[in-house]
Amino acid sequence: MVDKVGISMLRYSGVDVDGALNRFCNNSALYEEFLQKFLEDETFAKMVEQIRAKDFDEGFKSCHALKGVTGNLGFTDLFEKCDILCKALKAGVPTPIVEAYEDTQKA
Repeated sequence: MVDKVGISMLRYSGVDVDGALNRFCNNSALYEEFLQKFLEDETFAKMVEQIRAKDFDEGFKSCHALKGVTGNLGFTDLFEKCDILCKALKAGVPTPIVEAYEDTQKA
């Protein structure tokens, strides 16, 4: 399970642990399981390929999925960056997509 040090590190990194645990019905073992799954998730890599291929419709779908997962896990900064990128992808305007993608990648 995520120990106190792990929780502190997540909080220090800006993760809304309390909100995430609330969404996970305070089941820290389940939360930890989903944190581990996130590390193995390939949605971000797929999204990058789709954006590079200028397939903005599929890129939007991947970004939207990533946004949902990051929101549930309490990754607030990444969630907000994904939200901006989703809007740019939906609009299909290349310049804002590149800027939003770069911000999302950094987060």
